[in-house]
Amino acid sequence: MAESNVTDIFSYKNNVLYVEGNNLYLTNGNTTKVILDNYSGDLILSTNSRLIFKDQLIVNTLDGVVRINDDGSVTPIGGGFDPNWLKPFTTDRSGNNLIAGGRVNKLHYDGSTAFRFQLEYGGGFTVNESSDKVFFFNERNSEIKTNTFFNSETLEYGKLPEEVQDYVVVDYFENNGEAFLIMRSGFNPYDKLYIFRTDDSFSEVDLVNEYLDVGYLSTAKFTRYYDEGFLYSGDYIFLMNEENEFFPLENIKGNDFPYVEEQSGNLFFLAIDPEFGRQLFTTKLLSFITSTENIEEQKNNINVFPNPASEVLNLPEFGKPAFDNAQQYSVYSMNGCLVDSGITSGLINIRKYLPGSYVLKIKSEGQQTKETIFIKQ
Repeated sequence: MAESNVTDIFSYKNNVLYVEGNNLYLTNGNTTKVILDNYSGDLILSTNSRLIFKDQLIVNTLDGVVRINDDGSVTPIGGGFDPNWLKPFTTDRSGNNLIAGGRVNKLHYDGSTAFRFQLEYGGGFTVNESSDKVFFFNERNSEIKTNTFFNSETLEYGKLPEEVQDYVVVDYFENNGEAFLIMRSGFNPYDKLYIFRTDDSFSEVDLVNEYLDVGYLSTAKFTRYYDEGFLYSGDYIFLMNEENEFFPLENIKGNDFPYVEEQSGNLFFLAIDPEFGRQLFTTKLLSFITSTENIEEQKNNINVFPNPASEVLNLPEFGKPAFDNAQQYSVYSMNGCLVDSGITSGLINIRKYLPGSYVLKIKSEGQQTKETIFIKQ
């Protein structure tokens, strides 16, 4: 039996492909043929030299990037890269855009059209993060590092503003007509989080807020929910209203690696409870309360006493405590974060609440919601 030097084998559609040296072979079980004699698998890890992208098999060759068609034919996508500096493929978070190429010369591919561009501020680089359409680069030369970006929709490449050059890009997202750039600085576990308002051209940035000592902040994940949003970033977890205001959730911390999923109108996410540790949470994003004016004017207010209170709220309109009269209640902080919920028949234990003002909502038997404000001493 002849000695074999197969370094990689994988399947695509109804064919099996394997690599020997720089040759890429295709076999259907009956016939075998060489489809590439310049495959780059020996230069970088074989699995990084190929990618299934939009149901296309994309591979790196010594001469450029090509597409392997279903019949084994080859379609060039773009070339002219230094084979000694080929980089693995990188896709954006949406999976709709791909970046390939060498250390400086880059190729953007959306599944049908290729676009060439060149990095300008340093030979070595790392891809910091990618959003649904924007790639971010941390370019370096012997003296400086520069944060740059490439927008897959506008095909614009450029340098981020000077105000954020000393930070590291964590995330970028758009919500309700505005764009936000999430950045960090410092060292784990004392990372600092910065939220900037910007646009997709990054012509300027405006600092919205900064948070100190947010723990380990390696990545962030934004989930859009109708006209509102949910941002999971380091130890901080934020709800966002339709005015794009940020409200950190209270009394829980983020997990190192964010898991956020939306299913049937509910968000599921991992977070750390101070008493029970890492837990799976679920929440519905509600209309956040940013002012007390509307609440004071409503006719459906409920009475509670004492107010202020330190231990227990009494709801006299429910009469004597009895399970048959139990109603659903929810307690929110004044920035709209859900603090507590449950069933009450006239008393609510508030001993564990932090001092401050809260909004109490009660859902009656007829599903009518009444609400009021109380103060925890």
